[in-house]
Amino acid sequence: MDDLPTSPLAQPMPRASAPSIVSTHCSRSDDNWSTAEDPVPWRWQCHVCNRRYQVGVTRRCLEDGHYFCTGRTLISGVGEPSMVVEHPPCTSVFDYCAWESIGEERRRLIRDGSDGRTDCWSGCDWPGSCIWEKEQMLLRTREEEAISRWSDEERIEEEEVSVNGRQASVTDAAKTTKIGLAGSDTIQSRKIVVCMLEAKTTEQVDSVIDQKPARRRSKFLEHMDEEIPFDRSLAPSPEPAACRTTTTNASKRRSLEIRKKVRKVVDKASEVLRTR
Repeated sequence: MDDLPTSPLAQPMPRASAPSIVSTHCSRSDDNWSTAEDPVPWRWQCHVCNRRYQVGVTRRCLEDGHYFCTGRTLISGVGEPSMVVEHPPCTSVFDYCAWESIGEERRRLIRDGSDGRTDCWSGCDWPGSCIWEKEQMLLRTREEEAISRWSDEERIEEEEVSVNGRQASVTDAAKTTKIGLAGSDTIQSRKIVVCMLEAKTTEQVDSVIDQKPARRRSKFLEHMDEEIPFDRSLAPSPEPAACRTTTTNASKRRSLEIRKKVRKVVDKASEVLRTR
């Protein structure tokens, strides 16, 4: 009420001057950049209600809930495409001069130190206006692509090495066990060995082992059949069923042993490749 005049012609009483704001910062003599002036806090003004806040305190307006923006707001809803809305930006005041002087003082102390190296990210005066961020993102993207490409090449190389090792193990197994080809034709044996080399899995190796080579009669026996007619009365009696069963069981056991040896060699080669 003191500010109101006592009469319409009387002059209003002068308003009491507000006390000047005295800085409460103590002199930081022990600080490295105490010579630089203290910057004014970064402030922003909401473009909706014109309320002012410090960026270091809050980025959201306490009056209407609006966030500190630059004139572009992304609006997204459930099941709807996102939409960018342009509007007047929130204004802000940043003390560039004070922060520049602090940055110069800090860089001077870093240069005078024992290290002598500078860091663009930690020693930047205006990180909000950085022009190198896009280039740094491109560099990081290229590094990630190079790493992924290198991992793909290593995977392909490991697969090729495993296939070569499996083929080598099959070759060694064919040499050591001779895969039961004694008495068979040489050409047929070579064909089976080639099929084993081309096989890439143990199932294919087993199928190759199960193949029975066609036996070829000697030329002497063929000549004797032509010269001397075959008398069926002199033919030996057929084998008893028990003998045939014994022979079949022996051949099965032999093929099973061969199959186990081949699988053992293949597994051992695979373990050696995995340990590398």
